[in-house]
Amino acid sequence: MIEIGASNNHIYPLAMRSLGTGEARTISALPFTNAELENHLLKVENAILRSASQRRTLLTAEEDAVHTSGLLLRLWVSKMLGS
Repeated sequence: MIEIGASNNHIYPLAMRSLGTGEARTISALPFTNAELENHLLKVENAILRSASQRRTLLTAEEDAVHTSGLLLRLWVSKMLGS
């Protein structure tokens, strides 16, 4: 599980917990500008709204962007925590 705490002047406390491996903590700034983060959040919102109205077997462009954003965030947290 990844936990990102409240910002203190754009610096965020991070914690990663895993069964069997324990917990690691650090602090860091997000690797996105405010505009990039807003763009990713809009893509997430669009993917959620579209997923409620249709069934698909292939990812839409928005769903792919959400998936990629999640992967990038997990990689960044892993790098910050030294895992």
